[in-house]
Amino acid sequence: MHNLARIVAISVTSICLTGCLVYKESTGNAEKPTGDETETETETETESNVVLADPNNIQISNQLENDGLIAPVAPTLSILAAPGALRFVWKDKHNEETTELTKIALYQYDYRSDIETQIDATIETTDTQYTQTIGPHQLAWDSTSYRIELCTSDNCLSSMRMPIKDLLSNAVTPITPDNTQLSNSFGDHVALNATGNVAVITSPAQASAVVLFHVADRWIQASTLTSNQFATQTGATMRAALSASGDTIAIASIANNTKPNVVVFDRLGENWLESSSMLLNTSNTLAQNWYTDSLVIDLSDDGDRVAVAAHSVVSANNALNSGNNNVMIFDRGTTSWVNSATLSIPAQHTRLPAFSTSADIDRVFILSALTGSLYLNEYALSANSWGNTKPQFIGAISPTADNIVVSGSNATEIAIAGWEASSSSGRAPVVWRFQKLAGSWIASDSVKLPTTTAATASLRLAADSQLSSIAIGWQAANSANVAFYGQTPLGWQHYFSVPDAFNLNRNLALAQSVAISADNSTAFIGTSNTGNGGMVSAFR
Repeated sequence: MHNLARIVAISVTSICLTGCLVYKESTGNAEKPTGDETETETETETESNVVLADPNNIQISNQLENDGLIAPVAPTLSILAAPGALRFVWKDKHNEETTELTKIALYQYDYRSDIETQIDATIETTDTQYTQTIGPHQLAWDSTSYRIELCTSDNCLSSMRMPIKDLLSNAVTPITPDNTQLSNSFGDHVALNATGNVAVITSPAQASAVVLFHVADRWIQASTLTSNQFATQTGATMRAALSASGDTIAIASIANNTKPNVVVFDRLGENWLESSSMLLNTSNTLAQNWYTDSLVIDLSDDGDRVAVAAHSVVSANNALNSGNNNVMIFDRGTTSWVNSATLSIPAQHTRLPAFSTSADIDRVFILSALTGSLYLNEYALSANSWGNTKPQFIGAISPTADNIVVSGSNATEIAIAGWEASSSSGRAPVVWRFQKLAGSWIASDSVKLPTTTAATASLRLAADSQLSSIAIGWQAANSANVAFYGQTPLGWQHYFSVPDAFNLNRNLALAQSVAISADNSTAFIGTSNTGNGGMVSAFR
């Protein structure tokens, strides 16, 4: 509008100047000059008027150049991260003194999908900041940015999009051991209850575990679990599982030359007390050393059923139909726990350490190998009797000792992790998602991580009960890589990877253990050796 007025003014000036020229020329013809000098002056004045009326005149051109539209000053946006939250702070430099705002809106943008959505937030027009609660492991830190939009009755002004890529470490809570847990084994294994507000962290070097509550946005140590049944030898391993409420905790322990056993703790008030223990019903005729990393335990949601198994360091032993090569099922009895079932793999198959169960442990999935191929063995409980279907060939993944299987709570979906050989060198972690359709397991999704050449790398996999969030990766002696993915309409989408997202400047075996709660509210990464004791990173 301002520019238009300027143009009109210049046009009027031009017309006036032209009119003056015509008037002068008419006067000159009527009244002849008395001499050459007067005529020259008249001609000079006439030429000067013509020059001023020329739109190419430098003076007018400069005025027009300096008279362009001036863009209003955009608002600025700053983003701060805290455990479980993002805080947005903005400043309105254009309207801060003159105009009242009518609306403030916050937008989230993902550059991978090129989709922007408005955050469902109640923001008053007088606010200058807003805090959004987040699940840190459920956010695509690598590809997400935000902008703030401030509107008046006339128009809206937007800030630039601000990325959050470097803020993840501020949104995660570090959990460190107290003085009694200072060894490098704290975080050897982590486990969560269904709602992610009760956690267990094992420390096998101390033959103990700690229980934590999440209260008022803080993790508080509630109890220390010890038992004379825990393995205490060097190199011992402990694995924990919780009931859905967290009121029952089962911890299995094993050492290279000590048979695995399970200790059950039940909650009494704010403490957990040892209520029972059980030694796996292993064969007395087969002496063997145990592969301690093979220990796996699951606990049913109601806390009344346990599934547990371990593996021999001698591969041939894992192909035998013996008491040492089964998944053991224990049910809580009136006074003690009873070994209610022993699940054996088919003849000629070699059982792999990995197994997983449904929430009620009425379905069990066991991986096995036969002639270099991977198979899925499914067992179901019906009328107090366990039955199994024919093993299903899994062609997408090769069998290895560190294969992992994770079941959804209703046992209609599973995820299986394995290695894929690289065309050059090294190998890449992969995870495949399978759905049960018409009695068969059909692949529905997969992701693949970058290759690693670390010979000691061992797979890691965790997921929630719906397989909506997964953590897939590996850990080696002095390095690790774990990637978090979330479910989208197009499949699993990469959210972030650690240690990259933590901005660490050194190699660290930071993924000794990984867990995601059934409701997807919480994720833990256990780092048993940070160089200064162990630590757990809590995403909640």
